[in-house]
Amino acid sequence: AGQLDRIGSVNLPGSVFAGGMQEVVQRRLSHVPAPASDLLNTAAVLGREVNLDVFNALHPEVDTANWLNTCADASVLEVENRCWRFTHDKLREQLLIDMPNQRHVDLHTRVAQAIEQIYPNNDDYASALAYHWQEAGQAEKAIYYLQRAGQQTARTSAYQEAVRFFEQALYLLDTLQDTPERIQQELDLQIALANMLIAVKGYAASEVEKAYERARLLCQRVGQTPQLFRVIWGLSSYYTIKAEFEVAHQLAQQLLALAQRQQDPLLLVEACRMLGSTLMFSGQAEQSVRYVSQGYNLYNPERHKEHVQFYATDPGVVCLCYWAWGLWLQGYTEQARQKLDDALALTQLLAHP
Repeated sequence: AGQLDRIGSVNLPGSVFAGGMQEVVQRRLSHVPAPASDLLNTAAVLGREVNLDVFNALHPEVDTANWLNTCADASVLEVENRCWRFTHDKLREQLLIDMPNQRHVDLHTRVAQAIEQIYPNNDDYASALAYHWQEAGQAEKAIYYLQRAGQQTARTSAYQEAVRFFEQALYLLDTLQDTPERIQQELDLQIALANMLIAVKGYAASEVEKAYERARLLCQRVGQTPQLFRVIWGLSSYYTIKAEFEVAHQLAQQLLALAQRQQDPLLLVEACRMLGSTLMFSGQAEQSVRYVSQGYNLYNPERHKEHVQFYATDPGVVCLCYWAWGLWLQGYTEQARQKLDDALALTQLLAHP
């Protein structure tokens, strides 16, 4: 790519790119003749790499192969690993800088629409769609895809990236009018963010408490919502790890009341598991065993497998571990060992990290 290869490899003062290097970039771009140069704006909006499926959908009348060769002759585009891309990102940056604002918005809108049509319901393109809709000024659509991108990266255990997507969605959400739908969407995002922050920073991180406390406030605004259970569960976990056992136990009692009110055996397991843990850390081993054994007797591996996504661990395994701990503290070592063996067997059956 000529002199452009050296850009980015050394630290240069800002005035350099604004002057001499900018001239190099503009001279390179000027080598592409007018009919082909206008199409570079679409390529710039698509990104460093040019998605030819999307490009062709937007410009079906263009002889794409001829256009690519023309740009390659001018050393503006190149092929790398069978993908067409700008020879240097400074070329793309200059095209974006020079692009009129309305053209920028229009192209991002068209690109987003094309991606939706070509790759329907494909979460691999959720982050790209979030970016394009945000650049097009469509905050609601950008939030929708940021949430999907966060969920998709969470499924692949890319928790830090998921945090970034959820935080960006919440930032954009603040720009929208306060409506019941917006409140519900923020509640969903705050809970999702808290779960990812636990994975990244641990249960006792202040950011975790902040997200869950905000979610609890939103639950009050929404009214009766099943999500309140998950929020209280998260706060009880936070205060347990912070060694504020009385607060954690009071929250765990709220969990039990919620689960009993809803008559939901799945939630009863989680409530018993949390009560057992708060009692154990408070030195009440016998009471702890009573609750975790009750929780385990209600546990169903098949029905509870989705709980790992929301509560980070399997409740059956946790109940068995606390059960073993409680028995050991009471002097029942052989029974405790058996419960630990049961817990290990269950983890192998579940095969979840």
